[in-house]
Amino acid sequence: MIDRGSQVPVKRQAQLLGLSRSSVYYRPRAVSQRDLRLMRRIDELHLKAPFYGARKLAAQLRREGQEVGRRHVATLMRRMGIEALYRHPRTSIPARQATIYPYLLTGVAIERPNQAWSSENARPCALLLGACLNSGYATVGFLCTAARKTRSDHTAKSS
Repeated sequence: MIDRGSQVPVKRQAQLLGLSRSSVYYRPRAVSQRDLRLMRRIDELHLKAPFYGARKLAAQLRREGQEVGRRHVATLMRRMGIEALYRHPRTSIPARQATIYPYLLTGVAIERPNQAWSSENARPCALLLGACLNSGYATVGFLCTAARKTRSDHTAKSS
């Protein structure tokens, strides 16, 4: 990519390739022997206790006599591609009785401005093709109650 012996300056070559000059001159450093030993031990500990994060691993390594901080352990874990196993919050899973609203523009070709509108109203619409009042603001509701289904209705039909 970059030819240092070329007549075109390195600065111009980097500019043509869309690279920063600092990345052109960067030379990766070799991993130290200490870090290799730490990485080997972190890997062993991770296999025994995959739920340990950087803090617990650093504490365990300090108990074993290694002088290492949690940030360095976190950096090595990131470099090795390992992370602690833990239960993640399930924030995007709907309730069983959650209402499913169909996408009403399926098969409709939007060909001109202002043909289709959307709103950020999370409350169900009360009127068919009417306006829903939500704390003083009117938002347009398109066929909300006519095509509304609940999750239990949807799963009951498919069973």
